[in-house]
Amino acid sequence: MKNLTTILIVVCCYLFTGWCQTLHAQARHSWNERADQLIELPDKLLGKVGQQAAKAEKRLQQQSQKYLARIKKQEKRLYAALYKKDSAQAKALFGNIDSIYAQMEQATAELAQNSGPRQHYYQGRLDSVQTSLRFLAQEQLPGVQAKLPKQLPSALDSYNQLQNQLTQSTYLEQQLLERRQQLLQQLSNSGLGKQLQAYQQQVQYYQQQLRQAKELLEQPDKLARQLLAYATKLPLFRSFMEKHSAFAAIFPQPDPIVSLTTPGSMQTRSALQSQMGSTLGTANPQAALQQGMGQAEEQLQSLKDKLSAGSFGDAGEMPTTKTNEEKTRSLWKRLEWGGNLQSARATNFFPTTSDLGLSLGYKLNSKSVVGVGASYKLGWGSDWRNVRMTHEGVGLRSFLDWRLKGSFWVSGGAELNHRQRIEDLGLLKEPGNWQQSALIGITRKFKVGKMKTDARLLYDFLWRQQVPRTQPVVFRVGYTIK
Repeated sequence: MKNLTTILIVVCCYLFTGWCQTLHAQARHSWNERADQLIELPDKLLGKVGQQAAKAEKRLQQQSQKYLARIKKQEKRLYAALYKKDSAQAKALFGNIDSIYAQMEQATAELAQNSGPRQHYYQGRLDSVQTSLRFLAQEQLPGVQAKLPKQLPSALDSYNQLQNQLTQSTYLEQQLLERRQQLLQQLSNSGLGKQLQAYQQQVQYYQQQLRQAKELLEQPDKLARQLLAYATKLPLFRSFMEKHSAFAAIFPQPDPIVSLTTPGSMQTRSALQSQMGSTLGTANPQAALQQGMGQAEEQLQSLKDKLSAGSFGDAGEMPTTKTNEEKTRSLWKRLEWGGNLQSARATNFFPTTSDLGLSLGYKLNSKSVVGVGASYKLGWGSDWRNVRMTHEGVGLRSFLDWRLKGSFWVSGGAELNHRQRIEDLGLLKEPGNWQQSALIGITRKFKVGKMKTDARLLYDFLWRQQVPRTQPVVFRVGYTIK
């Protein structure tokens, strides 16, 4: 009997040892698989992700500094104008403007640096990429840390700096609005309407460029999608995202205080209050909630009052003065590359032709575009039995589009056209070979799929002066490349 017991114990130990070895091998395989997935992350991808974030942070910083300097300049002009009327009031109201703005920048920078995820400016794509980089950087796998991409720390640092810059700019926007409100209240009857309007415009331009920077970050990004695709392959990424992302900090998932097997699977009132107290950091969560509701009602009423008074700005406000939406965009964003096509049937003097045009427009504001262009006239012959491609002329164009209403625009332009067949480039040097056109008409701009399209119906006031005469009405179909 004792021998049988000994044999059973030996067999169980042998089976248990084999089971442990199998689990250890599976765990080692899982670790090695995760390590290989991390090491496969392209260093070049991380470098581009980091460079992209660094460029966005630098651009936002430069734009903020530029418009902040303009606001300060306008405020100094306000001070000078008020000083001529009442020097004592000017000194008491404005103080040392340079010192005030320097303290404002320093305070918002420290606030952004020391604030937690709940106080940071939140943007979904930024949070996802930032959390992915932190997850990859904090992975403690045996022998992996030394093999991780070298660009990972710098990419994470670039995104952290971008986050801080966005937060600082948002805090700075709030302080600028508070200072603007203070100055408007004190100077409402000072007779400085023109200077106040210029000052308010600069504050709104600061808000406008900040809003455009945030909108740019919300656009789909190929590099960010690739990085997230790599991160989501790792088994622990989802749980890390649920615990350590900024979204998780703002909306933390509740801990299972009570068992779900209780009747109705509902938490008790005491358990709910205990959880709310730990989340809100107070021993009396009910009083804190009532106080918060009161503050929310006061803020809501304040927003209603500002809306009815028409004194809102971009941070939840309606503009108090008119601003140019395009002024805060970069030169590249204000350019519009386009092309257009115009065809004419054969006449006694010309074969069937197609005008191929290229244009470059510059958006002055949301209602007007000015630009230049060039065209090439391609001849096709007189009919289907006589198809022959020839160079029938070239042209230089200038145009101005002004929005009339909705998708309809008033268009005008001046053109120089060389309408003689080009058999020798020397013909282009003769001024007498160029003919003038003065065009004006209606343009409708619309979208066909993802392509921006425009149809132009123009009248040439100089068509009678052409030799030989051309058609007075010009119809063109164009496409905007960017």
